[in-house]
Amino acid sequence: MIGLRAISLEFIRRRRLAIEVRQQIGLARHLTIIFAALCFGLGISIAILVGRGVEIGSIYEEFVVFTFFNAAGISAVVVESIPLVLVGLGAAMAFRVNFWNIGIEGQMFMGAIGASIIALFDIGPGFLRLPLMLLFSVLFGMLWALGPAILKVRLNVNEIISTLLLNYIAYYFVLNQLFGPWKDPRDKFPHGEQYELSERLPEIGWEQVHYGIVVAALAVVLVWWTVDRSRFGITSRFVGVNPRMALAVGLPVSVITAGSALASGGLAGSAGFVIAAATEYRLTFTMAAGDGFSGIVIAFLAGPDSGWMRGQAIPVDGGISAMVLADETDVFERPRPMESLFDLRNDSKETTNLADDPAWADVRDELRTRLDRWMNQTRDPLLRSNFNLSAVSTHRTP
Repeated sequence: MIGLRAISLEFIRRRRLAIEVRQQIGLARHLTIIFAALCFGLGISIAILVGRGVEIGSIYEEFVVFTFFNAAGISAVVVESIPLVLVGLGAAMAFRVNFWNIGIEGQMFMGAIGASIIALFDIGPGFLRLPLMLLFSVLFGMLWALGPAILKVRLNVNEIISTLLLNYIAYYFVLNQLFGPWKDPRDKFPHGEQYELSERLPEIGWEQVHYGIVVAALAVVLVWWTVDRSRFGITSRFVGVNPRMALAVGLPVSVITAGSALASGGLAGSAGFVIAAATEYRLTFTMAAGDGFSGIVIAFLAGPDSGWMRGQAIPVDGGISAMVLADETDVFERPRPMESLFDLRNDSKETTNLADDPAWADVRDELRTRLDRWMNQTRDPLLRSNFNLSAVSTHRTP
């Protein structure tokens, strides 16, 4: 493991605040850990199947041949993964600000309802049906997340309870519509009428893969830009790691939390649109099929930056050592030197400050430069005051 080195810059603005820049573990080690975890899980699955009497040859055909060496199998995996990408992104957006959105599944149902309203009532010209269905699905998903967000930021109501209960309300609302006014009169089974061709996402021309993959790709790019490049992304990380600190420097914690919750609901709603318009071609009560809770697991497994864990490291720029970590709740009380630099490989408890050690001068200057560049590129809120980062240290080099 690469030795972790940290440098912290502190300043006084009513109280003391710390920011630390840290190195990540190497990419090769990170990929090795992921691969080992996958092999471990696959091994347990195979052991269970063999224990239940399934032949090794059948397992090999299903897990390996059909999944990796068969066009139909590969396309099936891609199609199934498209809504999972969207719900995983949605869950991660909420979790990064400590908004535990358990209502992903309900927001998916509401997104499908929004898309179905456009389709069933023939709203808009044919060439605009799909964009309108996507727009309404996002809006309906956001609407379903709005209530818990307001309850959270205004009344401090536990969002786990409110979002979970809204899952049931959305599900039974769908059932009510499918057994009632939206039931397909040509079929005894309780599902909605089929969408017209102009209301379906077409296939891209390879097996059964459809243009929902474009929706997912655009969502990935948009979320990446939001969390890694936008001011909202930077401040939402700050809020997720330590809301007390965010409040202390004047960040609108309630607005950021609510905004992240709405973004989460919108992404979940778009997943409902993709399933309804590209897989089912109608509204059904089985369309979510546990995808909402799968999205929660995906966000958790995505890593620390998903926002699941408090006090996690947060990437700042493109460099290998570009991580920023807001301190924990005792940051206001703990005395610290103006600058701190630690070799965390050999000094994990950070007992020896190397900031003034000539042997570590190059590392210290590099981290100073990166922190300066990041704070200026992101227009860090900490720079709003008269605080001058270049004056923090008398050792500053030009």
